[in-house]
Amino acid sequence: MDTNIIIIKWVLTVPLMGLFLWVLIFNWWVVWRRYVRREEKVPSIGPIIGGVSGFLALRVCPLPGANTFSWVPLLVDVGCLPNVALFLWLMLMKKSD
Repeated sequence: MDTNIIIIKWVLTVPLMGLFLWVLIFNWWVVWRRYVRREEKVPSIGPIIGGVSGFLALRVCPLPGANTFSWVPLLVDVGCLPNVALFLWLMLMKKSD
């Protein structure tokens, strides 16, 4: 692979992965404060941004095999698929009432 393409891929991967890790930690911190410490004044979870940035980071990452795990950030970021699944479940429960 051309060296310039590898450099561009790393330039994209590093900030996207940094954003993913920052949002991931923030979202789990919010969950910790809300459900474990039971605090009332807690910021809201940043939806979708973390999981998608982690997904994109692993898709463009030049390391061999990184693409295989690109789905993992979508699951581990509580603001992404787990949050969407909870929202859909709550909407279904609300309709059944």
